[in-house]
Amino acid sequence: MKRFTTLLVAILISGILIAQAEPINYGKVEIIEEDGVTTVNVGGLIEVDEGQDTTKIKIGKKGITIIEDEEGSPSVTWEDLEEIDEPEIDDEGDDKKKTKSKKFKGHWSGFEIGLNSYVNDDYLMDVSPDFMDLNTGKSWNYNINFLQHDLALVTQHLGLVTGLGFEFSNYHFDNGNVIMEENGVIVEVTAPVNTDKARLQTVYLTVPLLMEFQVPAGKKKFFVSGGVIGGVKVASKTKMIYFDNGDKKKDKVKDDFNISALRYGFTARIGFRSLKLFANYYPMALFEDGNGPVGGDNLYPFAVGLSLINF
Repeated sequence: MKRFTTLLVAILISGILIAQAEPINYGKVEIIEEDGVTTVNVGGLIEVDEGQDTTKIKIGKKGITIIEDEEGSPSVTWEDLEEIDEPEIDDEGDDKKKTKSKKFKGHWSGFEIGLNSYVNDDYLMDVSPDFMDLNTGKSWNYNINFLQHDLALVTQHLGLVTGLGFEFSNYHFDNGNVIMEENGVIVEVTAPVNTDKARLQTVYLTVPLLMEFQVPAGKKKFFVSGGVIGGVKVASKTKMIYFDNGDKKKDKVKDDFNISALRYGFTARIGFRSLKLFANYYPMALFEDGNGPVGGDNLYPFAVGLSLINF
């Protein structure tokens, strides 16, 4: 109960802050799952097309493309796109409010990339059953934090930060298998022949509530922040690529997989100039209580990485 209370409080406070900040109208958020492809559209300004081995992201005038090679390692490229119609911002208003908004700007919005995995109750990555073992070097995490609002506290160097984002977590299994739900629990699924790639992907809509402290260093600022992240699952699916008589085949399954629909976690962030690092940890298990792998550990996700683009 305490876990869900914390999540609820984080979401409620974040909602209040967002409402008070008079945000830009990004329009409606659309999430579409079709033929194994996840498409996210935020008011036409942010578009995510995740399918096959390529993820394409459009954020305003910037385009990001992530391609996983045969070994599961990603390459990231970005480019300038054509002019688009951006939402109008009302320049009229209280000059005092404008001045105040410029005093404190937190660090949440942007594109982040990192590695994710999970640990057991003893905080060890040696988990059971064996079919849940991960190839951590191929298990990549992508965060698209598209909305941010700030509230200064006491001084211009301390404030609260909230917003919205999407977290894509890819869990590449080490034993050439994927998972499925059967009779209320999670079981192993193996390819009939040689497996080339096998992964589980989860997508969560995230809401942070962070406290950030900034220290001026010339024209730049050193910052450190920490807080909680609430999450609502919007998609989960598996993909297996294997060879059958020399032919490359792909099996994709979209399902619930008994993965927790709501979760909360803790995040810590630190940065200076272009170097910005993050670490997320979720003390809520990946699978619903009693509905994970039979006889297996509770698995608690975490991710570490860096911010590549800020907006």
